[in-house]
Amino acid sequence: MTGENSDNNGILDLWSTKFVRRKLADCKQPNKDLLKLIRDMEKANKNLTVDYRDTNPLEVDNNGSNWLREHINGTTIDYLRHVGINYPVNWQIHAWSNINRLGDYHDLHNHPRSYLSGTYYVKMPAQNSRSTAGNRADVRPGCITFYDPR
Repeated sequence: MTGENSDNNGILDLWSTKFVRRKLADCKQPNKDLLKLIRDMEKANKNLTVDYRDTNPLEVDNNGSNWLREHINGTTIDYLRHVGINYPVNWQIHAWSNINRLGDYHDLHNHPRSYLSGTYYVKMPAQNSRSTAGNRADVRPGCITFYDPR
């Protein structure tokens, strides 16, 4: 999910996997709240990547967290209906914050013991950040890559 307006919403069948894409309207203030919360967590000497079990931003009573949690729940319900699950389902949401700075990246990985996984971008790099002098040619700020799981 991203915090921008767009008509590019929906569920995409790709390989054996369903991808959901949502661009959330009215995200400006919630994103500011989330960004402050995440930066405060980092300032509290939390290693957000390593301490991900202790820094779930969706467990905090914060306007941004509450707003995002509602959207995640709504998107999950839409997804479950789309795949034909129309009976009551209980789920838990666990989130972790990550701050990638210029040159940072995540290795190829999966999310074991998870039925659904998602990504929400609170803040994206400027479009012209690719052209910053000294960057490697393969640095693609603001991009996420998915690989065929088969």
